[in-house]
Formats: sequence, C-alpha cells, structure tokens
Amino acid sequence: MTKVNPKAQITMFIILGIIILVSFLFLFFISNFIAEQRLEQQRQEITQHPFDAALVQRFTSICVDDALKKGIELIGMHGGFIFDASASSGEPAFITTAGGKVAAAIGPSVETPLYPCVEQFASKAPGFCHYGDYNGIIQFGSVQLPPLEGGAFSIEGILKKYISSYVKDCLTVQSFAADAGLSGYHVISEGDPSSSIEFRDNEIYVAVEYPLSVDIGGEEPITRFATFESRLQIRFRQLYAALQDAAQKDVANNSFPLLNAHASEFFTVSTIRVREPVRLAQLNPSVAVRSEKIGVDDLLTIEDSSSRIENRKYVFRLARRNRAPALEYIQRNPSYLYDTQDALKDTYDFLVIKGELVVFEPQAQDPDEGSVQFSYVGDFGTSAGVTFTASTAAISSGTYKQKVTVSDGHAADFQDVRVLVDAPLDAAFVVKNHIGQENIISPEDPFILDARDVEAQTHDQFAQHTFDWQLFADGQTFLEGTGSACSQLPGDFDACGSDVPDIDMITDATTRWPSLDHAITGSVQLTATRTYAKTNSSSTAPERVLTDTTIKQVTLVPCVLYRSTDAPYPFNLGDPYLANHACCEGDPADARTWNIKESSAVCHEQEACKDGYFLARKSYFCNGIRGNICGNDFSLEPFAPQLCGETALDGCNTIPASCQRETPWSVVNGDWCYGGTPSVLGATGCEQTCDRGEIVYVGNDPQFTFTGNVFQNVPGRTDFSCGCGGFSALNRKCLRTTDLVQGTCSLLGACG
Repeated sequence: MTKVNPKAQITMFIILGIIILVSFLFLFFISNFIAEQRLEQQRQEITQHPFDAALVQRFTSICVDDALKKGIELIGMHGGFIFDASASSGEPAFITTAGGKVAAAIGPSVETPLYPCVEQFASKAPGFCHYGDYNGIIQFGSVQLPPLEGGAFSIEGILKKYISSYVKDCLTVQSFAADAGLSGYHVISEGDPSSSIEFRDNEIYVAVEYPLSVDIGGEEPITRFATFESRLQIRFRQLYAALQDAAQKDVANNSFPLLNAHASEFFTVSTIRVREPVRLAQLNPSVAVRSEKIGVDDLLTIEDSSSRIENRKYVFRLARRNRAPALEYIQRNPSYLYDTQDALKDTYDFLVIKGELVVFEPQAQDPDEGSVQFSYVGDFGTSAGVTFTASTAAISSGTYKQKVTVSDGHAADFQDVRVLVDAPLDAAFVVKNHIGQENIISPEDPFILDARDVEAQTHDQFAQHTFDWQLFADGQTFLEGTGSACSQLPGDFDACGSDVPDIDMITDATTRWPSLDHAITGSVQLTATRTYAKTNSSSTAPERVLTDTTIKQVTLVPCVLYRSTDAPYPFNLGDPYLANHACCEGDPADARTWNIKESSAVCHEQEACKDGYFLARKSYFCNGIRGNICGNDFSLEPFAPQLCGETALDGCNTIPASCQRETPWSVVNGDWCYGGTPSVLGATGCEQTCDRGEIVYVGNDPQFTFTGNVFQNVPGRTDFSCGCGGFSALNRKCLRTTDLVQGTCSLLGACG
C-alpha cells in the first residue's frame, strides 16, 4: 500500500475547496443576474401595463370623450365661450337666458353720434361719418365672436383649456393606478395634461398628453406620456365659419336680415358687392334657426341635425345685443363739400335761404330690424314725427341748431344739425364815376361798378360769387363782361384798385362806346350768381345756385362837367382826372346838357414870354374831342402896355430880376433896364440892367435932351451906355437914375 503524503492531501483539499467556492460564487452571480433581468422585465411589464391599448381606450371613453363632448356643448350653449363660475371680471359681454349666459356675438361699437363709424372723425368735422363720403370703416356694431383658432382666446384655446382641466380632474393618479391593477405601486403626475385640437371638415379631433411616472419600489421612477385621443362627428369648422359670416354681414350692413339669414343663399350689400353668398344658408344639410327676444336683445338658436352628440342635435346659440338705429347724415348743401380735406370749411350741414322752410325727412334703419321713432328739439322748436318743418320767415339770417334723434325705444342715435339760414341774394350795386358822381358815366373818365355789398350779404364765407355786367345804350350792348364784385372801367372788368388808366391812353378804351356827341340815357345790368356747395358728394349732384339781376338807369355823357381850382390836364400836378374839366360845358344841375366844347374854346390860360422877353398871355384851346384835357393848339398875346417877362415863365429868356414885369428901358429903383446888346429883334430894353447910377447918351445929335418924355426915343436904340465911367463918356449928356436929373459926365465919372 502506497503511503499518502499528508501535505499533498491538504493541498488537494484546499484546491477542491477553492473550486467549490468559485463555482458557488459563479452560480450565485448567475442566479442574481438572471433574477435582476427577470425583475427588470417584470418592471417593464408593470410600468407598461397602465398604458396598454385597452386601458387607453377605456380612459379615452371615460375622460377625454366626456371632456370634448361637454366642452363643445358648453361653447355652443354659451355662444363661443365657456363661462367660469368663479370669474368675477374679464368675462365677455353677455345676455342672460333661462339656459344661462350667452356671450354677445354682436354688440354696439362706437358711441353715437359717431356711430356707425369705427375710426374717430377728428380730421373731418362734424363728428359723424358722411356715409358714402367717409373713407373709413362703417360697422353697425362689432362682431365679438372669438376666432376659431389661434391663441388662448380662440375657440381652440378655450376648448383646450377646458379639456386639459377636465382630464386632470377626471384622471386622478390614484384611480388611474387602481383601475390599471397597479395596487402597491406609486403613480405620480409629472405635470398637467396638454391638449391639441383639430377642427376638421366633419369632425373634431382631440389628443391629450398626460406626463405620468410609476415608482415600482425603490427604483428610479419611469416617466411616460400617456396619450389619449377622441373624435367627435361635428362639422364645427363649417358651422362656425357660417356664423362668423352672418355676424360680419349683420354689422357691415344695417339691412342684413340676421334673424332670417338661413333662408336666403345670397345677399346684396351694395352695387359693388352684389349677391354675396350667405354661408349659413348654403350649409348642406341645412340648419334650423329660431329666434326669440330676450328683453331688448335677440337670441338665435342654431340646430345642426348633421352634427350630433349622443344622438342630440348640436346646438349653437348666438346672442345679439340691442343696437341703436343708424341715423343717416342729414344734409342739404353741407359746407364740408367745398373741400372734404379742410375742416375749416365745415361750418353747417343744412342750407336754406331766408323765407324758405326748413324741412327734415330723416332716414334711419334699425340694424336689429326694429321700428324707429324721430324727435326734434332745438332753435326751431320741439316736435316728433317722420318729418320736421319750420319757417324761417320771421327769423334773422344766421346759423341755428336742431337736434334730430332716432330711437328704437331703448337706444338712440342723433345729429345736431347745423342749419344756415342765409340771406337772399340781392344784386345791388353802385355806378360811380371818378369824380364821385353816381349814375353818370363818360368814356373819358374812369368809373366803377361796385357790387361788393353783394358778397357781404351771405353768412357763408366760402360761397362763390360771379358778376356779369352789361351796359346798354342806343339799342345795343356796348360793354359786357364777367368780373369781380367791383370793376373799374374803361378797362377789362378788373377789380377796383388804386391804379387808374393813364389819361392819355383812356381814349383807346372808348372804341367800344357809341359815338357820343351829346348825352344819352343808358342802363347798367348786373346778374349776380351765388354758388354754394354740392347737395352731396356725388359728382353729378347739383350745387345750390342763387341768381339775381338788377338794372340801373344811367346817363352817358360825352364828358363830365367838373370844376376845380386845379388847372386842367396837363397843367396840374395831382390826379389828372381831378383837374378842371375846362373843355366840358353845360348846366351843372343837368347832366343831359353836358357836352364837349368846340376846338376854338379856350381851355387854359397862363403867362409866358413872346419873343423871349415880353410878357404875354398864352391861351390853350380845346381839341373838340376831349372835355377833360386841353389840346395842343395855343396863341400868345403880348400885354399892353408892353412889359418885360419873367425868366421862370414859359418861353422867357434870362431877364434881370429888377426888370422882370417892368416896362422895357425903364428905371426901377435906381436900376436901368436897357438893351445894350441887341437881340435878333433888336435891343428890347429887357435883356440887361444898369446899376451904375447914370444913363449916358453916346449919340451925335447935339440937340438931344433927356427932358420931357425921357425914354420917348430910347426903345430900340443903341446910342446909350451905362455909367459915366471911362474917357469916352466924358462931357456926354447923362441922366442920374436915382433922381432922374440930367447933366453931363464929369472927369470924376459922375453925372452933374
């Protein structure tokens, strides 16, 4: 027998133990791994269990289906809204019915009297849109239906909020876990349910996502988005679009028959918008509509038999709050039509001429298809009825106010009608010549036709005036034209001004006049026209036009008899027409006797010089053509006895001051007037003066003496000299100019 080594045996046992230990550890790891895998699979199965298809269908039917059905029913019953019982503010306007609140789909918008205009009318007074003349938006109220989609305040947003809240309350996590057979597991909500909605042609589709997590005992919770779906066979998109269309047509046109809108497939809004489709009436299958009064408001109940909820017809209730009747703009030639862009030209709405009746026949329609009543209060009194009439015979012209109100018994629209009672047109005028004489005119003196008082008659500063003038005489029209209120003639009917025609040119304007060799009777006719604004803004609408004609008798004279201290033209320095009309003659009290003087008549006389040195009277003669100017012909008549002239006078040469207006060759104040230098005419005795004190005879006549008529033989002679100075004058006979004593010139140069 072989003997076993004890140490070897111990080694083998150790190795065998290690192998057994490793095998045990391996088997333990494998068994734990398999257990963990089985646990994970079980956990996955458990967490998946609440969201399997059968339970989704169950919860959809219970919660989401109910939420969609109830939500869309509430929206229909409340007119597009779901009222929160706890809300105290922020709710839409509504009417109260036996079935609860119904949001007002249609209600008032702009306050009267601006109604029915949407924008403020600040740039165009009066504060009322002129209907066809208004460039903004006309709305007989406002559509308050929420939009179908988009945003929290749409049908989509309202329904999503309702469904999410409903599902959250319906699908509590505790009942969800119990119903799913997950007792012992903890189900946690990770947030609120969220909904998405699609309004399809014939159904409403809703999907709800709910974030949930399941805790299966110490492990990390597993979160899943539970998705629930629901469909409802209701053609809500089509129905709601039809209701929006009807509501918009109702506020856009006050004659749209909303209460009977389902009965007519087309509606004509205007001449441009003809036969527009009414979508509510074109729904196929059709809907049933019934209306009822809720106080002063209207309630329409629309039943759609093709849309059902649990075999009930879908119902949508549309409320319309009472609106005021719309009063059409009361107008008659309103002043704003002068220029619709200029607010300053808007001063009155209604024009009458004093003596005419003020007649209002107001037009108004109630957009709620009700009856209306009119009332009137203001400057013309108080009354009621379909027509208002007032007299203007006993009142002064000016601007008045009358308030016109239209009411349906509950709401009212009004207009403060501004009435201009304007003065009648009176074509009064004045004919006045330049001298200031009325009704006497001449072709050679300016005159005016003045009708400026006609423009002052009206209270409408923007009214237009025209003036047609005609002058008749000798059976013919010899002056005519259209001018301003004041025309100055002769000329082209320009306005009166400070400028007058040049007196030398005025005869150019007389070619249209009859030949006037004597005064004749004529007439001036004025036809004045006043034009106001149009009746309305239509391009074919007539303007208000007043016309009046006045004829005034005048006397046409060849010239104007006017006497003035001013010399006749051209010898005056002022206004030539105010100079003396020296060539016109006649009885000042009778213009019919006025006539032009013959060409031989003296027009003007003035002093002048003849032959350059002798004072003469210069006479200008009339030309036989004009009465207010002198002709060019004249005559010169020397004064007798003969006198020297004056340097400043017409035709005078230079004459010494001491000799002016003195007798030639005379001694004046010690000075001797003489003509030592002969002129062409010979020595005149006016052209020179001697102030040396002596007149010296230088002739050869021994018998000459200064005695007797001292200057008898002096005029024209040249044998005299001035002063005794010089050798040539020595012992010559002389005459002292200081005392007229004669003597002889001494050696000292004196006369003694």
